[in-house]
Amino acid sequence: MKQPSTSTEAYKKVKEFGIDQNHHAKIIKALERLGTATGEQIADLLGMDVHQIMRRVNELEKEQVIYKPGTRFPNKKGNMCYQYCLLKSGQKVEHKIEKALEGKPVHQYAKELIQQPTLF
Repeated sequence: MKQPSTSTEAYKKVKEFGIDQNHHAKIIKALERLGTATGEQIADLLGMDVHQIMRRVNELEKEQVIYKPGTRFPNKKGNMCYQYCLLKSGQKVEHKIEKALEGKPVHQYAKELIQQPTLF
């Protein structure tokens, strides 16, 4: 899928002005202070939008600066969210691959329901 030109331009500006690095530094400082936190908790502490934070958190996770210790915490809407921690120097994290449950996917059940002659 091709990115819209506005998204590409915004990405170039973020890289050009080092905004992402500034956000990375803020997130790292927030995690130093909080220890373990969700993206929402980090965003609240920094006074930033959770979507901005989560983009940077994913980058930091790929760069192996932070990791998910496996704990989850409810957000303001009650949904369970992963928490993040800083990696200590020399610490290695084993990446666990999340697998889908066995069985039919939800869209398959939906197709079967729609194909029934007497749905209601």
